[in-house]
Amino acid sequence: MIADAVRARTLIDKASTGLTAAASLEDVLAEAGEALVYATASGDSRLVLDALLLRAQALTAIGDATAEDWLAVERAARDLEDWLRVAFALRMQVMGLLDDHAPDAAAPAARLGDVAAAQAMPRDIAWAEAVRAEIAMVAGRWDVAHTTAMRAVTNANRAEDPTTMLRAWHVVIPIAAARRDEVRLSLAFYAYERRRLTASPYARLLDAAATAQFAAFGLTSAPPLRFEDLPGAFDGAAAMPHWLAAVETIVGGWIEAGEFAAAERALEKMGGGRPTGLGAGVEALLRARLHAAEGSPPQGVAAQAWHALEVFSRIGAPWWIAKAIGALGRNATPTLKKQAKQIELVLRVR
Repeated sequence: MIADAVRARTLIDKASTGLTAAASLEDVLAEAGEALVYATASGDSRLVLDALLLRAQALTAIGDATAEDWLAVERAARDLEDWLRVAFALRMQVMGLLDDHAPDAAAPAARLGDVAAAQAMPRDIAWAEAVRAEIAMVAGRWDVAHTTAMRAVTNANRAEDPTTMLRAWHVVIPIAAARRDEVRLSLAFYAYERRRLTASPYARLLDAAATAQFAAFGLTSAPPLRFEDLPGAFDGAAAMPHWLAAVETIVGGWIEAGEFAAAERALEKMGGGRPTGLGAGVEALLRARLHAAEGSPPQGVAAQAWHALEVFSRIGAPWWIAKAIGALGRNATPTLKKQAKQIELVLRVR
């Protein structure tokens, strides 16, 4: 058993170094898997946790991780009362589900909230609330989304966590804008202006989207925005609902302004996510709008809009379903048009 433990630790250390040194992810995964075998044979629960964590991280980096991989990490960490790793594993479960299985992300988000409250982890409390707000936004429970997001803003402020605060505001702002709720939008504007600034590409994109929304209601002015003003902001498919809403604001603004080249470059950058995920649906929706604005053949516009509608319907995202139906134009059946109007009525979209 001692020999097994030594071998497991050696493999874990090697795999850890490979993971941080950008080595072959397949090699890291193989070493983590071998380490797990030896750690299990040694009976050392800490080594088992380390190996499970490395394996899940390697699978995530490759793009093959499942919620079950991170659930195994959560369970092993719970057994050891390693609450930081429990919280990390729960965050990863949520992130893995949020794109194309948002309702399923509610359970690990709730568990994270419970652990964070019990263990006095204020940043995780705020993060769990922000995620719950996003889940509610996707599901069309907008009043719940607003209330939960504002709770997340309060908790993130107390935890001095500007990134989670930004995330929560970007549930509040698009909902208020869609509803043309000038009171809530004005309150968001004055509170948002007092936030702590961050300079990441992610934050720059969200800030630009917020400025565009506020400017549309006369709360501020928005200088012309170029693709070059947001370096790295569209890279990869972040697939988080609040981020996608911001992307839609920015790219939609370029389309309306006739800045088709900027819109196309942004869509090229954000492509490559899950073909069934919310990000893929938003990309298809924006491509339908872009093609329509460019005067492309109606068949191409309709194909993108139908794809967006299929994705949003499978996920259960009412707001985006209504938008995809709108993008269909004359191709939308009377039944679909009625569905879109009903969604807008329920959401109080104006």
